[in-house]
Amino acid sequence: YSPKQVSEVAYGALLADIGMLRIPDAIRFKRAPLDQTEQMEVMRHTLYGIDLLQLISTMPKTTPLVAYQSHERLDGSGYPHGKKAHGIHDYAKVVSIADVYHAQIAHRPFRSEALLPYRAIEELLRMSSARKLDNRFCRSLLSVMSLFPVGSWVQLNTGEVARVLSANSSEFTRPVVAVLYDPEGLPCEPERVDLLNDDSRHIVSPTHIEPTDPLAGF
Repeated sequence: YSPKQVSEVAYGALLADIGMLRIPDAIRFKRAPLDQTEQMEVMRHTLYGIDLLQLISTMPKTTPLVAYQSHERLDGSGYPHGKKAHGIHDYAKVVSIADVYHAQIAHRPFRSEALLPYRAIEELLRMSSARKLDNRFCRSLLSVMSLFPVGSWVQLNTGEVARVLSANSSEFTRPVVAVLYDPEGLPCEPERVDLLNDDSRHIVSPTHIEPTDPLAGF
């Protein structure tokens, strides 16, 4: 994409859910699953969004359309109009993938905990295989985040625990990591390891750590 296209995607992503501002707080912040009527009201945020954004003439012309279509799915199972692949703007396809990923890793009032980033990526791949999300853009996300997203924690075959620093676009399962805990689970001097070039180490599973320093390893 050209710088202009990237800017247009960014506007769409930033404002995609602006219509949620017209959804009553009692629904937006409900600490329990929504009933059918409430779910229908939430789905109307795409209509509220396009109405709001069409009033702003200085926005890219694609911004209201992205807000309107970012919850559509390639197989027609999305909303508000069940449009299929050819009827959905590419920018909306990009934003829908970011939205699905973020929705799964974010904390929500109605559930006890968010998914690990690895599990969220797995769900994206499942939806891509089911032709709900565009595989081209899922692969683009993987190329910069890896199967184990940047900032997430992983257990290595050595027993060490590491934090993912960056992706290897040629091998999604072997990112660059910082080893922060030794095999006994004790903090250690950070060691930067490119798993693509280290045959002795590999990731065996995602894990979760609550570090005192949120930027630990970086």
